[in-house]
Amino acid sequence: MRRQLNSQKGFSLMEAMIGVALTSIVALAMMNFTKAPTKIISYMNNSSAEQTGVRALDMVVNDLRQADQTSFPYSAIDPTVAGGFWFRVNNIDANPPFLYVNYQYQAGTPTGSLVRCTNASAPQVSGEVCATILTNVMAPTVPIFQQDATVPTVIDLTLGYQPISLSGPTGQGTVIINRRASIRS
Repeated sequence: MRRQLNSQKGFSLMEAMIGVALTSIVALAMMNFTKAPTKIISYMNNSSAEQTGVRALDMVVNDLRQADQTSFPYSAIDPTVAGGFWFRVNNIDANPPFLYVNYQYQAGTPTGSLVRCTNASAPQVSGEVCATILTNVMAPTVPIFQQDATVPTVIDLTLGYQPISLSGPTGQGTVIINRRASIRS
């Protein structure tokens, strides 16, 4: 009796291996397609977090641009201190037409806040109003405010910010924001 090889039913080992290989390739390709929306959301979160930090520093930059140069304490900008000096901002819509402003880092655990204090009468007297303008600020490793070495009326701002959406166990979500503001002469 002769058996015919073609009459056997089922798959050969080679056919099964080719099928598994093709299925694996298709599965890997599908995994890459499912990762794309997650990456897009991550990029959008990063962009949104950076914009939040930049918008908070816009207030600082606007105040510095409107600062009365004669009241600006260039000598009080201490590179070892994270803010804490007062200056006068011209505000023609208010009575009196100026406002004393102070920006400072307020320490917290594990991150702090950038705080804006204002006073209409004089700096460092009772009646100041303080408001947090940005939370999750990293403790400064460099001064927040520095006078530019080449242009004395320019102030460099550097701020480390760790938004909740980017925070990780080792701080890989820190955004460093650098801005420059020129004080009018």
